[in-house]
Amino acid sequence: MGSVKKGLLIGSILVIVYAFLWFTEPVEKTVTNAIIYSLLTVLTCYLVTSYIRRMEKDGEPG
Repeated sequence: MGSVKKGLLIGSILVIVYAFLWFTEPVEKTVTNAIIYSLLTVLTCYLVTSYIRRMEKDGEPG
């Protein structure tokens, strides 16, 4: 399983978590909050993917 697939899998789980929080939390449903949530999601996906890539690189022999 590639690092990108792992990152997408974890990222999609986080997107679901963010969406759940978005709909359950008594947050104001404003455009600004929506942008903040989407930026958080993208940033989290990026960080998870880069972290997994780094772990795989460290795990390779040599």
